[in-house]
Amino acid sequence: MAYMTVADKGMATNIINNLFFENVVADARTFKAPVTKSYLKSGHLIVEDGEHNIVVITHNDRAKDLLKTVQTTVGNDKFDLVFIPISTGNRNYIEWVADQTISRSAALSLMNKEDAEVPDDQLDSSSKPEAVAKA
Repeated sequence: MAYMTVADKGMATNIINNLFFENVVADARTFKAPVTKSYLKSGHLIVEDGEHNIVVITHNDRAKDLLKTVQTTVGNDKFDLVFIPISTGNRNYIEWVADQTISRSAALSLMNKEDAEVPDDQLDSSSKPEAVAKA
């Protein structure tokens, strides 16, 4: 799980869109509440109001990709992001996260396998085989 704070909704939306486009996250949540960020800069207390919190769920293997995507999106390497490791949870959810965050190259590789079978529920109705009547 990664947690970050950004200055406005537009930046939050842009970051989330890019993370999903790069297939880096399985789940994203934004929070806009009375959020105030306080920190020291050159010995002075800085207080920023109106911030947006973003919480995203990814797989450990995609953490570096998440950092790179956020850095590219915000345009610099100074941004507020921390990872919070998940040690336990709903096994089905954690497996779903792993499935949702495979890299583009891994997804393409899976799609290009000749022997890969697509579950019936993943086929559109025009590509489903006709039912054969039993005699």
